[in-house]
Amino acid sequence: MRLSRFFVILILVTMISLLYVQMQVAIFQSAYAASDKESQVRDLLDTKTVLVYNINRLESAQNIGNKVLCSKTDLQFTAEDQIASLKLPAQLAKSWRVNSSVRQSHPRYNLFAYLFNLGSQAEATERIRK
Repeated sequence: MRLSRFFVILILVTMISLLYVQMQVAIFQSAYAASDKESQVRDLLDTKTVLVYNINRLESAQNIGNKVLCSKTDLQFTAEDQIASLKLPAQLAKSWRVNSSVRQSHPRYNLFAYLFNLGSQAEATERIRK
């Protein structure tokens, strides 16, 4: 009877010891995870400070425009009479509109792009301002 009681106590002590070791391992794992998160936060803060510095160093277009206008330079806005506009003859404009509509209605595909599914080929079109 004494020997069986000894084995029961030995098994209980072993199980409690294993539970203790498992809890200690979980504590160390959570500590390492927290350390990794802290290092990531530090890296992100460093990146943020670099980005904020770069943004502050850049200047907006409005700020640059104000500096140019406030400085004593010979820059002036273009007057309406200095702008030249060209008008196309009606017949030429009509033929360009017809040609551009024909090109848009029949898209051409490159064989290489069709085989590898790269989409249609980009083409430049002419714009006519009235």
